[in-house]
Amino acid sequence: MKKIKEEKNVEIFVNIKYNLKDDKLIQIFEFSSDNKKNLNYLFDARFLFKRKLDKLISEYLLDGYLERIDDFDKVIIKYEKQEKPSNCIRKLQAYIPPFFGCIYCSKAIIKDDFIYCPEKNKHYTLLSQGIKRCPLFKTKDKILT
Repeated sequence: MKKIKEEKNVEIFVNIKYNLKDDKLIQIFEFSSDNKKNLNYLFDARFLFKRKLDKLISEYLLDGYLERIDDFDKVIIKYEKQEKPSNCIRKLQAYIPPFFGCIYCSKAIIKDDFIYCPEKNKHYTLLSQGIKRCPLFKTKDKILT
């Protein structure tokens, strides 16, 4: 029997901490998840996590920005010295599609029995579900119906 892949619900917790060091305020966004592999989705522009992370960081961005350092499991932002805000924890949640192809791509246009890819200027039948893994893939905002 063929196993059917399903989209998965991924949750990543973000611990936002602040430290005063020398003449700078350091803001640290630390990421944690049940499965460390899920952290790979955070900085990949194909997925909603990248957009949600950028939005979260912009909400907590302070005045006097100096530098941003992206790491696998954290983002460090350095500011000019200022009052230290209180620490907090936030949750990012998004669905990851079972494969990164036409059916789950926000760029694809599905009409009647065809899928049209404006990036590649190609048509695929809905029955074939188009390409299963595409380098131009960008996930839809809502996957589950």
